[in-house]
Amino acid sequence: QIHCLTGHTNTVADVKTQAADPEVVTGSHDSTIRYWDLVAGRTY
Repeated sequence: QIHCLTGHTNTVADVKTQAADPEVVTGSHDSTIRYWDLVAGRTY
């Protein structure tokens, strides 16, 4: 299943993942960092 992760208001500059975890951390040019739970399809 594909999720559309929305929340940043500018371009995403960096994405960090780990193969064993369904989690992603992103950093954006809007000066925010987001933690994404891919199972739930939401950000914190």
